Amino acid sequence: MNQQEYAADLGALGYPGFSYVKGLTTADPGELLLRSVNEPDLDSRIVEG
Repeated sequence: MNQQEYAADLGALGYPGFSYVKGLTTADPGELLLRSVNEPDLDSRIVEG
């Protein structure tokens, strides 16, 4: 998963920092969290989200 996909998922889940990114997601917030923990180099704004 790339940085833009994480941002789109966070925006679709309602995170205000990425509300400008339009994305359709069926991702479970817990699943998104677990996937992001395994990323070696993740943008700090996405980590904050």
